[in-house]
Amino acid sequence: MLNREWCSKTGKINKVHRIYTLSETYPFCLTFFEVSNFGNSAVGVICQTEAVELANIHSSHLARANGKSTAKNDARNLRLQLRNKLALPLVTEKKLEGEGGARISVALIDADTGDVVTSGPEASIKLNVVVLEGDFNKDDEENWAPEDFDSYVVKEREGKGPLLKGKLQVKLKAGVGELGDLMFTDNSSWNRSKSFRIGLKVASRDSKTTRIREAKTDAFPVRERRTQGIYNNFSVSHFYGEIIKLVILI
Repeated sequence: MLNREWCSKTGKINKVHRIYTLSETYPFCLTFFEVSNFGNSAVGVICQTEAVELANIHSSHLARANGKSTAKNDARNLRLQLRNKLALPLVTEKKLEGEGGARISVALIDADTGDVVTSGPEASIKLNVVVLEGDFNKDDEENWAPEDFDSYVVKEREGKGPLLKGKLQVKLKAGVGELGDLMFTDNSSWNRSKSFRIGLKVASRDSKTTRIREAKTDAFPVRERRTQGIYNNFSVSHFYGEIIKLVILI
């Protein structure tokens, strides 16, 4: 749109009183330049120069606007989602399973439609399996920054082996994947929240690609296997049975 000074047929430069479109002004300027008695006068030169400048500015603004619009339309709301829950309770050196002994499954979801993303480069990405603090996203917010997720990743204690051992990567196929054999090597009594979560994130993040929100399980404690065994074997009935035997002997 043109809202600048305009050349009149008198050769004077007057203030325009209404907004002209580029299609209205450009032909007039060129025609006026060609037929004007001013020859190569300043007025003709100004008209042609202004029109060309406006054409370039208009094209540049239009290209930027189209680029932003396309980027906005192409943005997708993608997230990883665990499709089943962990079987509890969890103890060290015990394989992680889903409820009912099922494999733990993860899927790439389009959050706007709820559908699994089965095609495109995102549908075959690799994921890393990590351990999170149990108090990560304790308010169950819908979104978080990748940096927040990473700041809650738990590493092994000093002098200990890897906290989680097994297959720590998952490859999606048509948007779906299954976790391999995994087990904890240490309990959760020493960390801040006294509990853990299993988290999954894209293995190779790139700021140029679509943001894919990470997945997480519910929080859970992990006990030492030997402690759990003692607890299971030393039941209440067994305890009272031993007391009764002791009374009889006395």
